[in-house]
Amino acid sequence: MGDCYFYLIQGATDKSASFLFSYTKQIQNLPLSPTGFGGSWSGSGSGIRLKWGLNSKDKPYESKITFEFSKDKGQSWSTEKSGIVDNSLKRGKEREYWVRVVFDNDGTPVYSNIAKAKCSLPSRIDVDDYREIYVGDEIDIGGRAVKDDGGTASVHDISYSEKSGVLEGSNGHYRGNQAGDAWVQLRCAGISKEVHVRVKNR
Repeated sequence: MGDCYFYLIQGATDKSASFLFSYTKQIQNLPLSPTGFGGSWSGSGSGIRLKWGLNSKDKPYESKITFEFSKDKGQSWSTEKSGIVDNSLKRGKEREYWVRVVFDNDGTPVYSNIAKAKCSLPSRIDVDDYREIYVGDEIDIGGRAVKDDGGTASVHDISYSEKSGVLEGSNGHYRGNQAGDAWVQLRCAGISKEVHVRVKNR
């Protein structure tokens, strides 16, 4: 736990300084903020899975520690373990989540600083849906998972798949293998987009 101190501030007795600082005493131990706080897709619909953990320095006090979670910037709090799924956030929107540690100091709650995370799921994948290349040329499909306002969503990792044999490669980077048409599937957090790639002979 971190230490919290009070200092007595009094007027200077000479002209060498504006103030004199006098240490008085340690008043209490404060729990440290949660670690690893962030969100990912829950695997269903528009659910956000939020996870966090206890700072390793506070492990000896774990029996007296709980977590409090808020999705309305501290207007209300709920007691949670080390994670929660929020299904109320609309896809394409962003929400700021808060979590803090509460230490039971003989019946008196002592709070850590608040850890915060802004989370969002994409509402669409922005990418050119038609590309042309020649046999032997390389292509990067690209793509960006975005929110309604055009910003990149916090959950934005895109996976790519293509099985035609017209292209060879992976992870959005391909080479024209033979003339023909290929369709690359882009997926992110429950949404998808298809890119048509035409490979031509020179």
